[in-house]
Amino acid sequence: MRLTIGRKLSIGFGVVIVLMGVSYGVNRYLMAEVKTAEHDAQRLQSDSKFMVEKVVDHYKWLDGLNGTFAYKKDRVEVQLDPTQCGLGKWLSSEDAKQLSGEYARSQSTWRISCLSTIACISPQSR
Repeated sequence: MRLTIGRKLSIGFGVVIVLMGVSYGVNRYLMAEVKTAEHDAQRLQSDSKFMVEKVVDHYKWLDGLNGTFAYKKDRVEVQLDPTQCGLGKWLSSEDAKQLSGEYARSQSTWRISCLSTIACISPQSR
């Protein structure tokens, strides 16, 4: 079968159109994946920033507690209830209860840290 120049051009044009359609479909799929990844990254960044703020709250609380001993004060001037600092309030919230995995492990670690620190300084333990 002999192809004329017109038929060859039509087949070539058809192949280019099909390749453009495939390229468009792949591009749309990959752009959706990029948007999903970007959204996930922004959420994780926001979560990380939030957790850093709560940990800084905890360290400020520990610093205030440390100041009590460093300056040999007669009374503790920081809140001794571990649920009242920024981290403690968040750990007791519904948001914290909904999280799992690493956040849940962090929650138990921080709660134990707060409670053990308080147990060491509370008047009942002396």
